[in-house]
Amino acid sequence: MEMEIWHYVVLVGAFIVVMGMLIPRRKAEPAGNSAQLVEQALDQFMASSETDHQELVAVVTKAQKEWQEAAAARDHRIAELEARSSSLEQQLAGQHARWEDRLLALQSQWRQAAPAQELPIVPVQETSDDAAEPRIRERYPELFRMHEQGKSIEAIARKEGLNKGEVQLILQLSRQEERHRV
Repeated sequence: MEMEIWHYVVLVGAFIVVMGMLIPRRKAEPAGNSAQLVEQALDQFMASSETDHQELVAVVTKAQKEWQEAAAARDHRIAELEARSSSLEQQLAGQHARWEDRLLALQSQWRQAAPAQELPIVPVQETSDDAAEPRIRERYPELFRMHEQGKSIEAIARKEGLNKGEVQLILQLSRQEERHRV
């Protein structure tokens, strides 16, 4: 037996009708129940939001308190430093005044010792004190030996364990000492 397409359509339709009757239908929920569910969801959301808000307020309050404490500590430290600076300025001013007084006293003593005459310039001569103090060349023989060999100031400083400025100063003082001794 040969079935045509319309037979298949009728069979599928009948099957759907039978299945529809066999499967129990869901009961339609009353409209008030869905409103209650929405209200409960909103209540839960509001409670969650309130909790989050309270936690955020606590964090901000704590951060603000810590910032205020740090600012107070900085202000206290600044006040201490200003007081110390003021104290040091007063000490320095007192020392400056004492040195100025001492300088004026020395100037008046010098004027009294040589009132209107010009003191002759006497060349510096080696005295017994100078003889006891070794010359710069005698105190740093290795430094001068390397300098005479043409070594750079940096190389001399490294070898002798000195700073470049110290080596330059020693060489300059040696030249001045030689000029005065001639």
